[in-house]
Amino acid sequence: MGGQAAVDEVISRFGSACRIWYVHFRDVRGPVPAFTECFRGEGNLDPPAVIGWLMAVGFDVFLTDDHVPAMVGDPSTWADSSSDAYCIRGRADAIGYMQGVLDALGVA
Repeated sequence: MGGQAAVDEVISRFGSACRIWYVHFRDVRGPVPAFTECFRGEGNLDPPAVIGWLMAVGFDVFLTDDHVPAMVGDPSTWADSSSDAYCIRGRADAIGYMQGVLDALGVA
């Protein structure tokens, strides 16, 4: 909700105390409450920097994709996302993006 600065603050505060056990990894464009879901790297965050910072504070547990935009051709799409869209193209993009970042950081 507070963009990159808020994410950095949470990672600094809770990550260094080993109090982050699960991360829903997403990116949005715009401020609350007028934000829209977007693909990782197209929104308010610097996803490689976030994952790098998590690794720097010792995070080594569960990182999952979370909320993806619907893509043209996905079945039953509505508004920004749907359960069908989440399970097909958007999810594949999110997982591939995250795997690429982890590979680049040498942690995958």
